[in-house]
Amino acid sequence: MGQTESLSSLNAEYDLQKDPVIRPECKHKAKYFKVIIEKGMVEKISIDDPDLTVGWLLSEVSRKYNDNLSKKGKTKVKKEIVGIKCAMFYPTLDSYLQKLDNVLAPIRHKTTFVIHFAQLSHHQESFINRARIGPDDFQYLKVIGRGSYSHVVVSRKRDSGKLYAIKIIKKKLFKEVGKETFISESEINKKFQDTPFVIDTYYAFQTEEEMFLVMELCPGGTLFEFLKRLPGANLVNLDIVRFYIAEIIISLEFVHAQNVMYRDLKPENILIDIEGHIKLSDFGLSKELETRNQMSETFCGSPEYLAPEMVFGQKHTRTLDFYTLGCLAYEIMFGYPPFYSENHHDLSQKLLNEEVYFPKQVDKGAKDLIKWLLEKDPESRPSEFSEVKNHPFFEKVHWGKLARREVAPPFVPDLYKVNFERCFLEVPISQALNFKSLVEERKGNDKTITDKNASNRNTNYKNYAKSVKLGRLSRNVDNELSITVQKENDPDWIEEFNFEVHPESEIIIRKQLNLAMKENLYPRCESAIPLQTYYTGNCEEFDDEVTNNDSCIILKRNINFKFKEFNEENDIFFQETRYNSILTNKTQKSKNEPRKCSSSNKNFVKANKNSNIMAKKLKKKRSAGR
Repeated sequence: MGQTESLSSLNAEYDLQKDPVIRPECKHKAKYFKVIIEKGMVEKISIDDPDLTVGWLLSEVSRKYNDNLSKKGKTKVKKEIVGIKCAMFYPTLDSYLQKLDNVLAPIRHKTTFVIHFAQLSHHQESFINRARIGPDDFQYLKVIGRGSYSHVVVSRKRDSGKLYAIKIIKKKLFKEVGKETFISESEINKKFQDTPFVIDTYYAFQTEEEMFLVMELCPGGTLFEFLKRLPGANLVNLDIVRFYIAEIIISLEFVHAQNVMYRDLKPENILIDIEGHIKLSDFGLSKELETRNQMSETFCGSPEYLAPEMVFGQKHTRTLDFYTLGCLAYEIMFGYPPFYSENHHDLSQKLLNEEVYFPKQVDKGAKDLIKWLLEKDPESRPSEFSEVKNHPFFEKVHWGKLARREVAPPFVPDLYKVNFERCFLEVPISQALNFKSLVEERKGNDKTITDKNASNRNTNYKNYAKSVKLGRLSRNVDNELSITVQKENDPDWIEEFNFEVHPESEIIIRKQLNLAMKENLYPRCESAIPLQTYYTGNCEEFDDEVTNNDSCIILKRNINFKFKEFNEENDIFFQETRYNSILTNKTQKSKNEPRKCSSSNKNFVKANKNSNIMAKKLKKKRSAGR
């Protein structure tokens, strides 16, 4: 069967369509949103009909913007509105806002939005007229993934406002791995455009030091992170295991139909999209085959997922992907891979000689499936996914509905939750980007205060240095700063107040902020607490020196702040969160809270205490190494 015939037959079998996911409505039936139309102008837009859509909201925002423009006369230049975005960093919500037919019902009461205008660099007249896409066509918001030579960054395209995940690869790696590996990844990605369960790649370009792959953003994070959030390390619900493994089977079936061997199946490479379905990503180790049964001899893969033929250094075929599928199914079910050791030699011996261990309570169908996939002899494993789909473990699966995304996922990303690891989100954008000239160009284009002027301000007001947090922002100042505050333990309690910034230096002094907080919050607080601020908006609005305590904050527009306790005695910032600006994450449960288990699993928990400890060590090790 040829490549085209194979793929078209799969499409015909599944009759692929994409139905929108139904999200729960928020509590407030009648609500309003705040939209920052432009500097100093915030509009409240009432929502009284749950069937109103994002498209309606965008048209209403455009109407208010045009009305405001007409009041100012012809001197005001009209900008092109291409979308709306959340005032805070909520990539799931921003992704939801990009589809105009999505209803507004799931969006929270009093959510604050910002208009996104089509933006051009100073040397560009139109993006449409450009022959190529480049780094300066994007705003770089947050790092969500990191490796030895690469970063993955949430980015917004300037002309359209759409969010993407950009993989930025350092070309230094080419000396060790070879440029061909990354060219191959880009070429393989093109084969799977608009495939339901494989990540889309939209653009690829390069600079002297980096290579860029612009990919679809999956705000649900990785399957690895989803499994980590499951409390404890006991048996996962079989329906969850069955759902994810079945969708992964469909994704791999499409990959094999294009004569591609994947070779790097693991939880970190399985992404969860905005609707809760999986997307296969990272084809860096994939191999394009000339025939379906072609063999390869490249040694590659994750240590715990290496098939015996790979350990032996023998040639391997597509059956390698069935082995890694078995490893993944085992890890989803139990929380750790079937074979594990911190010693590489011991791990190799286990991979070659040990039989996989199963607890007594495991489902017989799941056990039989995993043992079949983990056969040491490649000839004894399945050779086609049609064989796997007919296994009794998947008896209840309607493969057509699943492929059409008509089966409800066990997890749908919360619009107001960031599903990426905090350790990545805290990485400065400057570490992911080497093109400093781009940053300087943006500063000049936005007419912000130059470094020289900022330095003078720091010298003139160095007495305030220890009392102030730095954050240089774009656009012109108003004499008033608007701050919206939400109490963490009471989501319905929201307060908004204004206070004047320093009239000469345009800085916030801690005494000013505390005075304003005391006057406005004291009636609802047990005591007046000293507070320190830091900016929580998109990174495009400030430079990378935001954590330098020796500089002052220069206000350039109305912004949201997060409030944290400030210990004046030993000068320690950010000890404990007390108040958050509106829409920041609520306090989360401890990740160490054990998973509740049924009485039938208690013996398994006791008997496998060492296995659980091993699983925790492995997760900690793999998290640190990602």
